[in-house]
Amino acid sequence: MAERLFKQTGLTISEIALKMNFTDSSHFTNAFKKYRQITPKKFRK
Repeated sequence: MAERLFKQTGLTISEIALKMNFTDSSHFTNAFKKYRQITPKKFRK
């Protein structure tokens, strides 16, 4: 779902983290990187 939000919206990483029920964007970044082997910032580019 996070990937879809990155592709279809202009939300920031922090906003997407909140939508994904993460209280801290750094925890979201770590989880995203664990499963995709790329950071959210690099994925967005």
